[in-house]
Amino acid sequence: MRKSNLSFSFSILFFIGFSIFNVEGGKTFFTGVQLEANEPIIRSFAMFKKGEAPSNTWPGKGESRIDINLEAKGEDSHFYVVTLHSSQLGRIGILDKQNKVTYCCTNAIAADSNAPGCDVGDLFIHDSVDGKLLYRNQTKNVSFHLEVPETGLWYIYIVNCGLKDKAKAVIVNGEIDFMNPFGYLNGEWWYNMPFFLTMMLVYFLVFIWWVSVSIYHRRQLLQLQNWIGIVFLCALVENAALYFAYLGFNNIGMNYIGAMIVGTLVSSLKKTLSRVLILVVCMGYGVVKPTLGTTSYKVGLLGFFYFLFSSASYVTSLVHKSGNINVSDSWNLLLVLPTSILDTWFYWWTLSSLIRTITLLQERKQPIKLAMYKKFFVTLIGLACALCIIILSETIVMFATTEAQTWKVNWIWDAFFEIIYFVISMTVAIIWRPINNNTRYAYNEVDSNDGDVEQVMLSNINNVQQRKVNRDKDDEGDESRAAFSIDEEHA
Repeated sequence: MRKSNLSFSFSILFFIGFSIFNVEGGKTFFTGVQLEANEPIIRSFAMFKKGEAPSNTWPGKGESRIDINLEAKGEDSHFYVVTLHSSQLGRIGILDKQNKVTYCCTNAIAADSNAPGCDVGDLFIHDSVDGKLLYRNQTKNVSFHLEVPETGLWYIYIVNCGLKDKAKAVIVNGEIDFMNPFGYLNGEWWYNMPFFLTMMLVYFLVFIWWVSVSIYHRRQLLQLQNWIGIVFLCALVENAALYFAYLGFNNIGMNYIGAMIVGTLVSSLKKTLSRVLILVVCMGYGVVKPTLGTTSYKVGLLGFFYFLFSSASYVTSLVHKSGNINVSDSWNLLLVLPTSILDTWFYWWTLSSLIRTITLLQERKQPIKLAMYKKFFVTLIGLACALCIIILSETIVMFATTEAQTWKVNWIWDAFFEIIYFVISMTVAIIWRPINNNTRYAYNEVDSNDGDVEQVMLSNINNVQQRKVNRDKDDEGDESRAAFSIDEEHA
C-alpha cells in the first residue's frame, strides 16, 4: 500500500511539472497567436531526408515530413505560409531603404519607382524558390503535407501582408508537426541522446565502483572521499534526466521543459559541487590542514552564488531555445556576466591555492603528498590547454561557417566540455581513491599559520603535551617529537 502511494505521488509530481512547463518542440501549437503585418513568425527545424538519418526507429519509422494545419482570422490581409530549405533563405524578402528586410509590398514600396514592381499585399519571393509556397486570402485554412526532399535546416515563414498601411493583426490557430525518420526530435539535438545515454552508463559504472571501494574501506574513509561520491551521483542523475527528456521529446513531440529544467538544475548543482570540491582539494583540506577555518564560509558563499546564477542562466537559455518565450539580450547578459565572473574567480582561487599547497608541502618535505598534488597540477594544466584549443576551434568554426553547415556537429562542443569534466573528476577519484593505507593522505600535522582554528588546535595540543611532560619527565624529548612529527612515509 505504501509503495502504491509513493508511486502515485511521483506520478502527480511529474504530471504537474509537465503540465506547467510544456513548451513547443517537434509539435508546434498556435492558439490565438497574433500575427502582425510584415512581422513573420519563423520556425526552423533540422531535418534528415528519408534514408539519410542516423536512425529509423519509432515513431518516425524512416519517414521524414512536415505537416502544417493553420487557420488565420482577420481582415484586409493576405496570409502566406512558405517552407524553405536553408539554401533558399536569400530568396524571400527584400532590403528597404534602411537596409532592413521587408517581406510585404506596402503602399510606399509600390509607389517607389526604384523598388521592384508589386501589388500591395504581395509577398516578396523569387519565382525560383523550390520550396512549397501556399497563398491564401483573408480567412482561409492552410493544410498541406510535405515530404522532406533534402537534408538540412528547414524554415517555415508565416506572414501577414496587410492591404492597408495600418493593417490589423490576424489571429492564427493550428499546428505544425516536424517528423524526422527517428521521431519528433530536432535533427540537431538527436546526437545528444546517444551521448547522454553513454555518459549515464559510464557514470553509473563509476558510481558503483566508488560505492564499492568506499564500503570496503569504510573505516578509513576521509570526508573528502564522501564528497567525491556525491559529485558522481549528481553527474549520474544529470545525464539520466537529460537523456530521458530527449527520449520523451523524440517519442511524443512535446518538449516537456520540466524534465529539462530538472536536468539543468542538477547539472548546475554538479558543476557547483565539483568546483567547490576541486577548490578545497587544492587548498589541502583534509590533507594539509584539518579544516578551512573561516575560509569555508567564503567558499560556501561563492558556491551558492555560482549555483544561483548558473542555474538561472541555463534555465533561461533552455526555455528560450525550446519554445516561443523570447529572452532579451540584456537579460541574458545580466545572468551570463556574473556566472563568467564567478567562474573566473573559481579558476584563479583554485590555481593559487594549488600552488600554495605544493609550496607548503615542499617546505615540509612530505614527498608522498607532494607527488600526489604535482600529478594533479600537471593534469589540470594539460586539460586547461585542451580547453583553450577547443574554445579557439569553436570560435573559428562559428565565424567561418553558418549554422546550416554545422548543425550536425554543434553537439560536439558541449560533449568536449563534458568529457573534460569527466577526466578531471576521474583524476581526483583515482588520486584520492579509498585504499588500505588511506591515512597516508590524511592530515597529520598542524601548521601554526593556517588560521584561527589551527591556532586553537595547536594550543590544545601544547597543553596536552605539557601535562604529559609533568607526568613523565624522562620521556619529554620523545613525546615532544612525536607530537609534531610528520613521518608520513611510514603512516
